[in-house]
Amino acid sequence: TEKDAWGSEISTRFAIERCVSKRFDVPLVLICVEGGPGTVKTVLEFVAGGCPVLLLRGTGGAADVCYEYVEAMLSRSTIREADPGAFLRDQFGSATAKRFARCHVELQALVASEEARLAEGGHRLLCSFSAGNDADTPAGNSFRPSVSPLSDESTRHRAALDGNFETALLSSVLRGQMRRKVKLQLAVAWNATRLAATLLRDRDGRLLVEPRDAAHDPDNETMISETDVCEALLHAATVVADQALDEGLISLLISTLVETRSAAASLAAV
Repeated sequence: TEKDAWGSEISTRFAIERCVSKRFDVPLVLICVEGGPGTVKTVLEFVAGGCPVLLLRGTGGAADVCYEYVEAMLSRSTIREADPGAFLRDQFGSATAKRFARCHVELQALVASEEARLAEGGHRLLCSFSAGNDADTPAGNSFRPSVSPLSDESTRHRAALDGNFETALLSSVLRGQMRRKVKLQLAVAWNATRLAATLLRDRDGRLLVEPRDAAHDPDNETMISETDVCEALLHAATVVADQALDEGLISLLISTLVETRSAAASLAAV
């Protein structure tokens, strides 16, 4: 019907934006503020397409529904048995449950998508941000100013970053499908030391940098080259020089290069 066709231009625009993003390494992220049932479908389409989504929780509507449902379901062991309708009634009341009654399949698909990414060792694409207080949020919830990927028991990191919207936005962008080199450049340009650190080491602390004499694939999304780190260091020392530079950022890049050289020398000596 005509009403069901509403929002079809969003899918077309996303396809074009994703093409441009991939071709020119332009960051792409969806920011979800409130929204109705159609927005839930849009969030799912973006996540399924590999685009990070930043949910502004506390704004109501789809942003809160997606956040609360995915958050709750991923913390349970019986995800497949969860009833979206019952959850929405308990969490938001009958009016909201009725409004989003046709979104049950999309909500369950969001959970499945995030769960699949975790199973493959990837990053979550749904992030959240809240700068509100208890009075601004649904009854029974307590939101603190924070930004974090939705809960992930395997990493046990929740609200790991400061409650700064720019940081929230960058954190979301870095979860998109861009080359790791570009992600590091963005983190340095934003003077974000902690985010840069997550690009240089994995969750177990292992270095993700290949020596400059190694055969590095520039399209490798899991590793970065020593040359890329050198370029990031040069960028931090020049372009970012007029900002209040985080001294830890320079130290991080230098120590990473030293460790990479040391590891390469050890391998050569074997």
